[in-house]
Amino acid sequence: MWKERKKYGIIFAGAVLYAFSVALILKPNQLAPGGASGLAIMISYFTGIKTGTIILILNIPLIIAGVRAFGKEFLYGTMFAIFINSIFVNLFEEFPAPLHDMFLASVCGGTLDAVSLGIILRQGGTTGGTDIVAKILRKRMPQFEMGKLFILVDMVVVALSAFVFGNIENAIYSAICVVITGQVMDRILYGGQGARMLFIISDSAEKISRRLIDMDTGITYLKGRGGYTDREKNVIICVMRKRLLPAALKMIREKDEKVFMIVTLAEKVVGEGYRENE
Repeated sequence: MWKERKKYGIIFAGAVLYAFSVALILKPNQLAPGGASGLAIMISYFTGIKTGTIILILNIPLIIAGVRAFGKEFLYGTMFAIFINSIFVNLFEEFPAPLHDMFLASVCGGTLDAVSLGIILRQGGTTGGTDIVAKILRKRMPQFEMGKLFILVDMVVVALSAFVFGNIENAIYSAICVVITGQVMDRILYGGQGARMLFIISDSAEKISRRLIDMDTGITYLKGRGGYTDREKNVIICVMRKRLLPAALKMIREKDEKVFMIVTLAEKVVGEGYRENE
């Protein structure tokens, strides 16, 4: 119970920080850095509807699609983060903006987005939008790399902002914000290093393997023998893209609280089933 409260408390803090960035830094400077939040900023600009309300509406069909594609485990942390984010975006819009310089806004907004998203992702949640769309596209079109799908979805929104706000400068600064968010978030979550290699020893190896495969991560079984127990066990070895690690570790611990894992940096990965730029 305490772990769950702590988890949702941390997600709450991340969602509030993200809302601050959207409502008081990005929107006042007409920056739309991809995803549902970027679309919501543009729609609000035209309609006058509160940005948080639009974020919530845009994410409802995405949440439903995400649950259908990935199951109910996907729902709870993501829905909570979206709901809190939407409420606080609407609240923060009532306050004056602290920045009116587009370059500073793109840097500060990108950094705050990265910190807040990193907080939420570490707890197994997301803020919806781009994450859900890219995951669904990847499932339907496995020939496309996930990293390219993320960039594609965000950059479509960024390009659209040039037409909505009638200024190419807005789109350029929005793109800068997207790049800063991605780079800073990588360093917050994973230290900016390469892929991660996991060695997993568990009595629930088959259940864990199935879930890892569902996460689009290839696995290999090695035969192991306990030095103390003299029992044979399957050892799972897998290499995954660094951004998948928090969700994978959370899933593994849920399947087996007594699991033994080694997580190490994979400096270079070559071969079928893994691409460095994914």
